[in-house]
Amino acid sequence: MIPPQPSSKSPNVLPDKKPIRVSYTETLGDNSDELQTLKKQVYFLKFSEENLEEEFQDFLFKPSIIIIRWALSLLFISYALFGLLDLSIEPSIRNSIFLIRYGIVCPFILITFILSFFPVFKKITHFLVSLTCLLAGLGIVAMAVIFPPMKVGYNFYFPGMALMITASYFTRIKVAYSTIVGWILSGVYALKLIIHEGVLSVPNGIILLINTIFFLAFFNFLGMFGSYWIELSARIDFLQRRAIEFEKNKSEMLLLNILPKEIALILKNKRQTIATEFTNTSILFADIVGFTPLSETLTPWQLVELLDELFCNFDQLVDKHELEKIKTIGDCYMVASGVPTPREDHAEALAMMALEMMNYINNSTFYGEKRLNLRIGINSGPVVAGVIGRKKFVYDLWGDTVNTASRMESHSPIGKIQITRETYELIKDKFECEYQGKIMVKGKGEMDVWYLQKPKTA
Repeated sequence: MIPPQPSSKSPNVLPDKKPIRVSYTETLGDNSDELQTLKKQVYFLKFSEENLEEEFQDFLFKPSIIIIRWALSLLFISYALFGLLDLSIEPSIRNSIFLIRYGIVCPFILITFILSFFPVFKKITHFLVSLTCLLAGLGIVAMAVIFPPMKVGYNFYFPGMALMITASYFTRIKVAYSTIVGWILSGVYALKLIIHEGVLSVPNGIILLINTIFFLAFFNFLGMFGSYWIELSARIDFLQRRAIEFEKNKSEMLLLNILPKEIALILKNKRQTIATEFTNTSILFADIVGFTPLSETLTPWQLVELLDELFCNFDQLVDKHELEKIKTIGDCYMVASGVPTPREDHAEALAMMALEMMNYINNSTFYGEKRLNLRIGINSGPVVAGVIGRKKFVYDLWGDTVNTASRMESHSPIGKIQITRETYELIKDKFECEYQGKIMVKGKGEMDVWYLQKPKTA
């Protein structure tokens, strides 16, 4: 039966309706849809995911804490200095005002400032700063009630209140908190005019009250608008930085899928030919037996998917044993141990991976009941590893050790892991190996070889 072929009109549609999995895109993900969703949420000043909202608050805290400390410092200094105006009134009234100014408000501002240097402040920033602003504003109202209207300095309380309301919006606390503080202070100040000064019972009192409420509302709306846009800009900046970081990580992962981390760092910083000699390494070649006849029974799409599934499992073994995948050539898979990071157990780690590769193949089927067979060859010795050229970088190995490992694979019987004497001497104490005598190896002559069997039991 001839396998179905992709339609010429729809070249991207797979005949078996199964998508080809591209490993690195699964690892990276795709945040384009998520980003669009977050952009819609940003105008509501709240991300739906709690973790993301916490991440944003952490992002906002670093620049905000500097602004908060400056605001608290200026508030403390101005509150303390305006006490000079209190010297113009009689001592009995002055003592009451001093108690509010220097006994309650200033100490509370100072405590909040000191707490800003402790880790606990991060959890209570919005509540504590808004409470400080509210207390400072209520202190202004209380002092205005006590201060004689006819004395110099009384008229400073209204602009002080207006500045207090505006400042509460620009301390980088949440808009909801600053809005509550601003309107509470405005309402309390309006009640002070009605109850304490009785503006409704004096000529033109209504006009004075309306003017006062108008200006207080103006400062509130100005503050709300400014506070909203400050937080909105911060959230947009947060999303942009997050998107940039995502793309950076995506590029990093793509690069690390091609080159080892150490080599990638060198190439990022400067362009040069990279070549390093490693004395103690082990090299593995694995090849699918009968791959050419198998490829004739599958469509190109199915063949690519089969290789992807197989090699992705091998890649997991590479990560598990902390080895270095060098490359794949068709159905051939090459792995190195001891490069670019030297390790004493390079041969043992590679031998264990070879056994697990063979175990996976022997216990897996592909496309129904299709079974695959492997030939694996391992050799140990010195190699030169590096990156050459200027385009399409590839980390590769050179030397007789590599050539011999390739010969071990090509001369290996089906389903066997064939190793050289160099590898055998390194692993013989921990693995059972079967001596096969001497075989004729192309380009090498006669060589002693062993079949790797299994790890030795204690």
